[in-house]
Amino acid sequence: MSHYTELKPKFLEKSEAELVASLKALFGEKSVEVHDESKNLTGYDVDHGGKVRKAHIIVRKANIRQAAGGSCYNDLGYERDGNGMYKLWADPSDFPQTAQDKIAQNYAERVATKKLKSQGYTLKREVLKDGVVKLVATKYS
Repeated sequence: MSHYTELKPKFLEKSEAELVASLKALFGEKSVEVHDESKNLTGYDVDHGGKVRKAHIIVRKANIRQAAGGSCYNDLGYERDGNGMYKLWADPSDFPQTAQDKIAQNYAERVATKKLKSQGYTLKREVLKDGVVKLVATKYS
């Protein structure tokens, strides 16, 4: 049965640009909506009597379906929680752990890269055989 689940990823509001870029990397450049005021999520869950969920960053189910090449019944939404973090509204059957992991990895890499570059480091990116991304930071004085 399709339903929204509240997840609590470790994404910071101050790094929203990196989250949006990570979502665009997975779902496509034009697939991510960013709103100042939260908007309703849509899908099977809401259409069949489920509670309406709202989010500030939304990937619509059609975009998820297109990127994943399969079925998807609910939008994906990140809601600012008022404490500098996000709540993630997702249907686990539409948004498996592997997809969540890809977004988290991409987000962490973008945040680390931005921070290290702001401190004057030069970065070299390596992808290991197991898919782990290794950032090598060098700073010359």
